[in-house]
Amino acid sequence: MASPANRSGSVRARDTRWRGALAVLEEMRREPGVTRAAVARRLGLTTGSATEITARLRDLALLAETQAATSGRGRPTTVLGPHPEGPLVIAVDIRQEDWRCAVAALDGAPDVVEAQTHADRDP
Repeated sequence: MASPANRSGSVRARDTRWRGALAVLEEMRREPGVTRAAVARRLGLTTGSATEITARLRDLALLAETQAATSGRGRPTTVLGPHPEGPLVIAVDIRQEDWRCAVAALDGAPDVVEAQTHADRDP
């Protein structure tokens, strides 16, 4: 049986790992088309940590990586984006004159699926 101190340490380690993953997703949302190398620099991550975090997020279908354009010497990096099979959010915007329905992936970019004016003035 694990001692309370060991249990608390493992909880802290797990929380720290997920905070890193959340920070990577926030950077991806903040700057569409950002590279893994740029995210690692901004967050102060080692290349190994950035690779481990993005692999975990890929396995969970939260993030996808595509090859970045070559920009000089060194190992090529990847561009981070929402996973094509990842979670989506549906947003409905109802206004006085019209309404819109949109779908957004984890990058937050809405894709309007339907928009119309109201048929009449009655509620």
